[in-house]
Amino acid sequence: ELLFLRGAFSQEDVAPVADIQRIFVLQLPLYVIGVIAWRMCNSMRWTPVLILASCLALSVNVAAGLALVPLYGAVGVAFAYVLGMLSWIVCLYVMLRRKLLRSAALVIQSNEV
Repeated sequence: ELLFLRGAFSQEDVAPVADIQRIFVLQLPLYVIGVIAWRMCNSMRWTPVLILASCLALSVNVAAGLALVPLYGAVGVAFAYVLGMLSWIVCLYVMLRRKLLRSAALVIQSNEV
C-alpha cells in the first residue's frame, strides 16, 4: 500500500507509467554499450573525449526535452533521455573508431619499415 501512495496510484495511472517505462527500457542496451566505450576511453586516459561526449549528450537531452515535453509530457522526457544516451554512444563510438584505426595504421606502418 505504501508503494502505491496509499491508494493514490489507480488503474488509470498504470497506462501512462507503462508508456514511460517502455521508453526507458530502450536505453538499457545503449547504457551497457556506453559504459563499455566509456571504460575503453578511460583506460586510454582520453578524458577530452569523455567530456565532449558527455557535453553532447547533455545538450541533446536538454534540447530534445525542451522540444518533446510540450508535445508528449513525461513520455517526452523519457524519449529525450534515450536520445541523449544515443548521442553519447555515437560520439564515443566515432571517436574510439578513429583513434583505434589510427593506432592500427601506425602499427602496420611501423611493421613495414
